[in-house]
Amino acid sequence: MRSFFLFVTFCALAGLITSLLGLFLFDWSITGTLPYGIVSALLFIQGFTTAFTHSKRLKQINGLLFTIQFFLCLLYISEQLSIALIWEWMLLLALIGIQLGIVSIAHTDVDLNFKHKLLIAIGLLSMFGLLLAPIHPVFGLLFLSGMCCSSILAIVIILTSKKVSH
Repeated sequence: MRSFFLFVTFCALAGLITSLLGLFLFDWSITGTLPYGIVSALLFIQGFTTAFTHSKRLKQINGLLFTIQFFLCLLYISEQLSIALIWEWMLLLALIGIQLGIVSIAHTDVDLNFKHKLLIAIGLLSMFGLLLAPIHPVFGLLFLSGMCCSSILAIVIILTSKKVSH
């Protein structure tokens, strides 16, 4: 299954690069190119986080989000849905996937210390804020601050983790 995620991820990256090259080098129209670039970028982010999530449960959840986003992309490419209808959902799925990828860093050790528990709590609070962001702008602020804090904490955990040889 990981090879499928990587294949689609690299195809999405190729689509993003193609749309950017077409936009800048071949004078393709921005209105025709930008939606495909956005769709490719969001699918690339979701596929990347799915392929490199460590925890099995989080990988399954991320795989489900990836599948939903993949089908939304197929509906867009087949012109069943417009980009105006799906870009918010695709962005929401990609951001939740990023948060799940960050939270999966906490599941690499057998013993969860305070930093790992804090990362899980901040990540879950941030995802909660993201889901409720359409209701009130305060929840969007909660998501952004949680995303920044969890990203910084994840970098600290990665830099301070000890390598274990098996």
